[in-house]
Amino acid sequence: MLKPLRFCIALIAGMISFAGSSLGATPPYPIPSDTVIMLQREYCERECPMYRVIVFANGDVIWQGIDHVRRKGLALGHLTPDQVREIIDAFRSIDYLNLQNIYGVRGEGCSSTKNSMFAQLTSTSITVGGKSHALQHDSGCIADVSTKIATAEDKVDKVTGTSHWIK
Repeated sequence: MLKPLRFCIALIAGMISFAGSSLGATPPYPIPSDTVIMLQREYCERECPMYRVIVFANGDVIWQGIDHVRRKGLALGHLTPDQVREIIDAFRSIDYLNLQNIYGVRGEGCSSTKNSMFAQLTSTSITVGGKSHALQHDSGCIADVSTKIATAEDKVDKVTGTSHWIK
């Protein structure tokens, strides 16, 4: 009598464990309605693409092609909520809200800078959950944090698909 009971208990426990592992994933967090993320690739000594892309909480994307891009002027796009979260998470992963404002020639966040005509200045900003921060990043900045900032910048480019408007 105990063997069938143990079997049933083990079976039920296994089913609960399986259901918990497949359904127990953390649900996506709500995107604060004030969320606005901006990336602007600016001046460099060569013909770098110059543009601005803005992402809103509802997934709307505004592209503004400035120079050395295929699509000059304004264009609209749209992201899914998961894509917006992916960008927010990229900024959170580098503790963006607590970074300095300038990483480059005028900032103190770089141990040194490469004197390179290939370096491009990039401005980013984020507002999320009532908190805002903006910074400028020179790609010639030599510092561990510079690589992290560049990774977040590249995430914005990748998720919003800026290459579609650049090339």
